[in-house]
Amino acid sequence: MLTHLSFRVAVVTFFLAFGSRGWGQAPDLIVHGAVAATMDPRYPEATAIATRGSRIVAVGSDQDILARRGKETRVVDAKGAFLMPGFIEGHGHFQGLGASRRSVDLIGCASYDELIRRVKIFIGDQPKGTWITGRGWDQNLWPDRQMPDHEPLSRAFPDYPVFLKRVDGHAALANAAAMNAAGLTNQTANMTGGEILRDASGKATGVFIDRAMGLFAELLPNDDDREVIETDLLLAQELCFREGITTFHDAGSSHTLIALMASLMEADRLKIRL
Repeated sequence: MLTHLSFRVAVVTFFLAFGSRGWGQAPDLIVHGAVAATMDPRYPEATAIATRGSRIVAVGSDQDILARRGKETRVVDAKGAFLMPGFIEGHGHFQGLGASRRSVDLIGCASYDELIRRVKIFIGDQPKGTWITGRGWDQNLWPDRQMPDHEPLSRAFPDYPVFLKRVDGHAALANAAAMNAAGLTNQTANMTGGEILRDASGKATGVFIDRAMGLFAELLPNDDDREVIETDLLLAQELCFREGITTFHDAGSSHTLIALMASLMEADRLKIRL
């Protein structure tokens, strides 16, 4: 995975077992000019590494390692960047990590205005009409401590259906575009186990409690859809690599999910160690 790392950042990671295994063929990649932490007390620092395929075959000085390059060897000057073994995540939920990246993180929003700002940043240049989901808002952190009304959200995002779950998952705020897409009106009745909050005039505020959130179920991304799960896994990998995590112990994966992970690995799309 070293071929995918960028040396524009201050810290660069390397991974897999290192050491000299006998050269044989010339290495595919040499990284030199680094400050490499070997994690070996006998040889705590090096300046160059060589890889072949997915394995590090040698660690040493620039002079020693560069002497082994071949005609096809890619040579990268780390320009003094720090090189270290990749981090290992000891217990996590890999798909859940990816799923969190395709929705707006609203944890800790101190106001309705901040919520709108975060949604705006998340939307970026996504096509109009894209469903925007998120979770984490808590009106108890806001100055008035009142449940929100959809109007500010609807004005800010008239071209995007937005559906944002509260921090506890028992309520959601939807804007006008989302309610229109779901065919909801002020006359839509409550259901057993759920409630549509309304203002004094009877107008829906856009807050849906418990089972009332199910009115949007058929329109929201299906977390069980294979393509959605693939997206989650690849997003999780992207985040892990960006943070220097190269091995991830996934807790509680189903047989179906493991099979999907394996298929992505065979296709060389999922490169992280799981």
